[in-house]
Amino acid sequence: MPLIPPPALTAYDTVNTVLNMARGRLNDELKTLQPMSGKLLDTNQAFAQQTFNTAYRKCQAWLAEKGYARLINEIIVSAIPVVASLDPAAQCWLSWAGFFDGVSLFPSVALPSGFNHPLKIWERWSGQNAQFMDPGMEKFLDGIPTLNKTTAMMFWEWRNDAIYTPGSLIAEDLRIRYVGFLPDIVDVSGNPWFIQPVPIVRIADGLSWYVVAELSGARDGTGNPVELACMAKGEQELMRVFNLDVKADQRVNVRRQPRTGRGFGRSWY
Repeated sequence: MPLIPPPALTAYDTVNTVLNMARGRLNDELKTLQPMSGKLLDTNQAFAQQTFNTAYRKCQAWLAEKGYARLINEIIVSAIPVVASLDPAAQCWLSWAGFFDGVSLFPSVALPSGFNHPLKIWERWSGQNAQFMDPGMEKFLDGIPTLNKTTAMMFWEWRNDAIYTPGSLIAEDLRIRYVGFLPDIVDVSGNPWFIQPVPIVRIADGLSWYVVAELSGARDGTGNPVELACMAKGEQELMRVFNLDVKADQRVNVRRQPRTGRGFGRSWY
């Protein structure tokens, strides 16, 4: 018997679901707007889409600060060119604009548009289907070392919205684990923005409170009691979403990687 695929996107609420929740809560929280609150979030209002996307961004930022798994991604950037300068002080970088080898920029080797900041990076020699070296490249906070160039990048630092490394004498692949935010909700292929899915499971409750908070702040000034109360209710609901991650993580035993075990014999550690 053939398997029947599940209906697409059933786990995601639509933007209109979030707006309907917010419309009902506007009547409860902003009584001075009660005669017109239903119209505040009419989808034909010029500011409705921007109000929604502003609240959506704030919800994502709050979840990202907690380490919510939906906003953690990985990418493999392949065939990164060799470093062009043997000067130990020369540095390479990888950003949305491309890869800079110390002399030239390669725009085709770049970070994805949704990339926000890296969490961990692994490396391997390119074109050999080799394993990525564990436990990964070492992150430096106050400048990467100025050592002679080798056949590995070894270190990385995040600054100026780019990953800086010493570069390698052999072309490499990087596996990068990163925080990436979801794009704003827009019209897609003739479908209006308000029927698009919001691709975070069960976010509608918390997001709707953030939408109400945005409207309250726009009317009565940022930081007013109603805005703060709505944001607090939104955070409470978002915490329920995040706690699902926590419950899953608690099923795994976690032990810190010992410092003496790093490198697995690689000479730079």
